[in-house]
Amino acid sequence: MARKVQNIFIIALLIITSISITSFKLIGNSNYHIRQEDQTKIHASQGSQNFTIDTYLPSLVWVDPQLRLNISVNQTGQIQCLFRETAGQLFFSSGNYSLSLVGNNISQIFYLQVVPLITTLPGVYQFSLNITGVFSYSENFEIVYALGVIPLILIFLVIIIVPIIILVKKPKGVKVKEMATVDEYVPTRSTIAGKINCPKCRKSIDEGLTFCPECGERIPEFLRYNAPSGI
Repeated sequence: MARKVQNIFIIALLIITSISITSFKLIGNSNYHIRQEDQTKIHASQGSQNFTIDTYLPSLVWVDPQLRLNISVNQTGQIQCLFRETAGQLFFSSGNYSLSLVGNNISQIFYLQVVPLITTLPGVYQFSLNITGVFSYSENFEIVYALGVIPLILIFLVIIIVPIIILVKKPKGVKVKEMATVDEYVPTRSTIAGKINCPKCRKSIDEGLTFCPECGERIPEFLRYNAPSGI
């Protein structure tokens, strides 16, 4: 049983590790974006240099804070975008992006994100966006981080380990003990101290004797034992 529990625990640990690695890869994948309908437009700015920035960011974040930018500008060029935790890299890594603008007031969509450290717990965190290059722009955000890596792993542990414990501790079926046959309870002839009568002197003597100890008569073999009951 202990060996079986150990194997189940190892399998569960491998599953949790695989899910965690997949989650981290998903967080770091630049193609992973929050759906637009789940985002909230928090700011729209018309700059003096004829540029427009719309910023979208959900106020409640489950995995990784991700900022969506809609930028329209009348000139081409490069901008540097630094999306980071305001107090420094205490709980989240910074995201530094170099973006190319096509100009002609064409609206372009960019996604900026920061990755939480493994020790980051749920809470309210402050972030800032700084843009330099063709134009300059800055903005601050407040984000409610709702989950975190450690709580996520704990949830996986509960989901996987609890059913395993229930299955391991599940009571087994009641074993039915087979009833012994009647023959098993019938004593054998050797265990019964029976008596027979001597065919000559009619004295009571022990079963199995060849000669009668009283008169010396030879006991026929078929009379040396009592007949079994039922015969």
